[in-house]
Amino acid sequence: MTGPRRRTAGQFKTQKEQEATDAKNRNPFSTDEAVGQRLGLARQLLEAGDTERALQFADPVLGGVNMESIDFLSYLREKNSTAADQRYAAMLANAAANPESDANTVSLLSSICLPRICTLPLAAREEPVRRKRRPESPS
Repeated sequence: MTGPRRRTAGQFKTQKEQEATDAKNRNPFSTDEAVGQRLGLARQLLEAGDTERALQFADPVLGGVNMESIDFLSYLREKNSTAADQRYAAMLANAAANPESDANTVSLLSSICLPRICTLPLAAREEPVRRKRRPESPS
């Protein structure tokens, strides 16, 4: 009977180098094709007004932070802001606990907040606000 196969130091080093290369090459803005198709179908269901069914398709893949999941949450927010916020909070918690989260993850997660800030209604003004000049002090 043989025990577990042991790796040599060289094999271990090679594996770690490959993992580091894979991490560098990981594109945080893309997803695999299956996730993209699932979220695309979920978005179509949202547009058709079937929010419940859209969530059934989207929920299994909303744990990952990527452009497609952020886009889906933006569309979901238009239909059901409570459901979108719950899923966003879960995504945020997952990202905080994930040691592979980086600046790209933060950028993607913050992108969903920016449209809400940018679309806040501003009070209509008849005239632009002009800064008053300070009186010049005598030299």
